[in-house]
Amino acid sequence: MLSARRWWRARLEAAAAVALAVTLIAVGWADQRIATVADQTVNSNWRGAYDILVTRDGSSVRSLTGDDLVPTDFLGAHHGSTISTDLWHRIESLPGVEVAAPIGVVGSLRSTPLNASLLVVDDHENGQSDLADRHETFRITSSLTRSTGFGDATVSKVSGLVSLAKRTSRSLDPSQGSGYPASYSPLQTDFFYLIDAGVMPQVPTTIVAIDPASESKLDQARSAGVYKQLADLPADRSEQIPSNWAARVDSDEFSIQRQALTSATQDGPEVVVPLIVNESPAARLKLTVHVDRYVGSAPIKDEGDLARVQSADLVPYRTLAKDVSSLLVPFSNPDVTVQLGSAKLRDGETAGSLYQNFTSLKAEAAEPPTYKTSRTGVGGDVEVVPLGVVGADGRPVGVGRIATENPDEGLGAARAYRNTVLSKEGSIPLAAPVGTFTSKELTDGGVDSISYVPSGLSNGSGAKIVAAAANAPQKVGQTVDSNLTGVDFISDSPGAITDLEGGRTLRGDSPIDAVRVRVKGVTSFNADGRAAINSVARRISELGKLSVRVVAGSSPETVDVYVPGYNVSPSGDADLGVVAEEWTTLGAAVRVDSAMNDLVRRLIVLTCAGLIFVFGSAAAVSAVRRRRESALLRQLGWSEAAIAVSLLRRQLVSVTLIAGACASASAWSHWAGTVVSVSTLVLGAVCLAMVLSTVVSLGAVRTRDLVRVRSVFSVPALTALRVASTWRTWITLAVGILMTGLYAYSTSAAVDYAVRDSGRTRLSGAVLAEVFGPTLALGAMGLVGVFVLLALGVAASNRQSEGLEWVLRMLGLDSWIARRIRVVQVALAVSFAAVGDLILLLVLRPEGDNASVLLSIAVGGQLLASGVLFGVSLGGRVLVRQ
Repeated sequence: MLSARRWWRARLEAAAAVALAVTLIAVGWADQRIATVADQTVNSNWRGAYDILVTRDGSSVRSLTGDDLVPTDFLGAHHGSTISTDLWHRIESLPGVEVAAPIGVVGSLRSTPLNASLLVVDDHENGQSDLADRHETFRITSSLTRSTGFGDATVSKVSGLVSLAKRTSRSLDPSQGSGYPASYSPLQTDFFYLIDAGVMPQVPTTIVAIDPASESKLDQARSAGVYKQLADLPADRSEQIPSNWAARVDSDEFSIQRQALTSATQDGPEVVVPLIVNESPAARLKLTVHVDRYVGSAPIKDEGDLARVQSADLVPYRTLAKDVSSLLVPFSNPDVTVQLGSAKLRDGETAGSLYQNFTSLKAEAAEPPTYKTSRTGVGGDVEVVPLGVVGADGRPVGVGRIATENPDEGLGAARAYRNTVLSKEGSIPLAAPVGTFTSKELTDGGVDSISYVPSGLSNGSGAKIVAAAANAPQKVGQTVDSNLTGVDFISDSPGAITDLEGGRTLRGDSPIDAVRVRVKGVTSFNADGRAAINSVARRISELGKLSVRVVAGSSPETVDVYVPGYNVSPSGDADLGVVAEEWTTLGAAVRVDSAMNDLVRRLIVLTCAGLIFVFGSAAAVSAVRRRRESALLRQLGWSEAAIAVSLLRRQLVSVTLIAGACASASAWSHWAGTVVSVSTLVLGAVCLAMVLSTVVSLGAVRTRDLVRVRSVFSVPALTALRVASTWRTWITLAVGILMTGLYAYSTSAAVDYAVRDSGRTRLSGAVLAEVFGPTLALGAMGLVGVFVLLALGVAASNRQSEGLEWVLRMLGLDSWIARRIRVVQVALAVSFAAVGDLILLLVLRPEGDNASVLLSIAVGGQLLASGVLFGVSLGGRVLVRQ
């Protein structure tokens, strides 16, 4: 009890021991808390719709950096390297496989040429007409524009002249109307002129083959009703009479296609491909028709009339617009007719209907884009490789384009980033649209979750510009959607889905690009669950030349992709810049778990190292004061051994307190081995400090001349005298300031390392968000300990100089001189901080994106420590009194 009271009287050492013990216990709690929260977060978010992605060796389903990253649109047609149906069934029958869902890109749908039309009502008998009594000449300019995130883009434009006259009888005299080019000649009927206003571009869209039953099981959150439309279909379509399929086609929604199936004969194609069709347009399209009028009445009869009209100024007359987004819906019957005036057709009369197959079925598809490491020097992790320039329909410029009055080959042109390939040659089968779906229904169930892995059906989230190129019209923050070409660097959701038999018709006997496997009986991210998944992966790899990737524990990561040559114009190509895309990082859960464990270990070591220094410094300062006590005991007849035992017994309280804290921390900690090792080092350091402190305490007391009469009242002399009399504590303060900066830097660098090592995935972000509080507490413990060191050092300095200040006050030192001395002391501390900053800048020199931030934290920590020192110094002897 006496030793404990004497230990408590040594406030410096007692405070340091209590701080070290409390921090050790808090370290054990924070360690356990961080590990528990991290494990719970990973365990709740580690599994996507499937666990293993199987592709054929040499396929275009590839990652960029080893097996770490997989693009969202990892599927695409390619030559060879497919998985046969037999091999899929073997995978499906392996022990431990719950679902094996195949998928493949097998072909494309392409719209057939469709003419926009201008309707001019001219009904003589009904007295309804949009025309004047005399000949009128109009220039008609029709354009198709697509809405994008950064404005409207013109896809195509056609212009021509037409002369029309109001009819006075039901005569169909061709001289009533004429046009140039020939396509602008009006189609005359009894009641209206229907003027051809240009051909719309042919828009391609992808066909994907799946197994409906497997796809429904793969993700229960997704609507299984979408795939039921492909269920219970005949497996062998080669012997089916096409007309038998007409009953499966909705006559209201797909009237033209149903008619085509009904009228098919044995002389035509007999093979039918069932499809469910995406009825949600991938973009918004607008048809705009500008009509300008020539001020004159003569019709165009010869080249001279044509030249006269072309050189004249025409007056704006009408601007007509219509949403024609249905052009992008396969097998639709879009209305692309606009009317010039306000006259009405007779009841039941229409401007004509389309009785043709608007969509053609082809065994053509696009390969995935190629990426390489970015060498642009302007940002971006990777760079997509640009290919040739294509028109809005995805074909080379000038091939199948529309002739205009003033041809502009660059209009609607776009950069291609994918190659198109023909999956299979032969006769074109008939398409049977047996149902519909929307892009929203295809959206992967976990597309916004932490554990998302792409299904191959959805295109994931859009790309967002994070660094626009200098000459790009787009701005930072805008979303980039795929264009109409089908060969853009971004892919849309498929336009249609068929079953595997339909895939074989289009592509051949092996229509499967990938198989997504879910393992049965796995419930958590533990050793048993991972072992079960790895066991199934090994069995699959033994089946043949397959590439088997474990995606369980994967998570989306933002990848910066540099897009060159995106903006195509006659004056030259312009880059788009850097866009952010969500790709999938394989093995993210293991990386996050490892990074969090490393972070905790680093912070434990840093915190305990800082507090060991605090305790050692406090013990050293206290030991100097105990020399006078040892000298007094010698005069009272105590032996050196008795004095040493008394000092050791007093310090044994600190050792006992810290040992108990080490035991508690080791018992609570998640990583007990690390904490036990650190605790052993802490106890060893405390025992060593205790022995050294005892040795110092037994030393002889040295006296010094406290006051020199000459120049005693000059501020520099008094300051130097005070610093000289307390040089040990001022060295402690200097080292403490430097340690504060080093600790702030080391702690922030450890967190930065953990963030970089765990990747930029959603999973790592979620874990870091959950453990932020305990991690901050753990990192702050050591910093608080260093601040305690500074405060104790200042208090010790004040106490050691009490005798000096008493003598100086007796000699007439006033308070103004005392404040001046403290100001100089503050300036001295600032110098210590400046020297420490210079050392940090010269020695540390961190590199990377956060280098400047880390150095700023280090410098800020030093300045904060200096501020603490200033406050305590100027505040006087307040902290510790004995």
